[in-house]
Amino acid sequence: MALGAATTDGIFACNMQTSTKLIARHTPTWVYEFNDTNAPQIFLPPASFPYGAAHESELQYFFDVTTTLPPMPLNAGQERLSRDMVSYWTNFAYIANPNGLISPLWIRFNALTDSYQTMVTPRPQVYSGRAFTRDHKCDFWSSFNPSR
Repeated sequence: MALGAATTDGIFACNMQTSTKLIARHTPTWVYEFNDTNAPQIFLPPASFPYGAAHESELQYFFDVTTTLPPMPLNAGQERLSRDMVSYWTNFAYIANPNGLISPLWIRFNALTDSYQTMVTPRPQVYSGRAFTRDHKCDFWSSFNPSR
């Protein structure tokens, strides 16, 4: 679990946060973190520890992906989250903004709001940059890379 957390934080999350701040200076930016820690695993074998919200585990929320036998269905909260995520992505593809009429408001990222959308069951929520930095230990990871 510690290796998973270090990999997530040090390689993915904190680098994404740095990239987001740079990109948002030049283009409208909406940022999310898939955070359903109980997502059924479709690519990983059963293990004696929780995988959490592993990389690519959100794919089944968008597509009819079956790789495990027997396939693990989404529960009611995950189905609700799936509908919200599909709505966000469809709106973004159609109008370049994930917001529509049925899903919770997704605040556009900027240096003042410093907020992300966390995709958790049963509904997405705003995730402040301060909480993201704390939860992913980004201050620690940035000490290895002063350019962050």
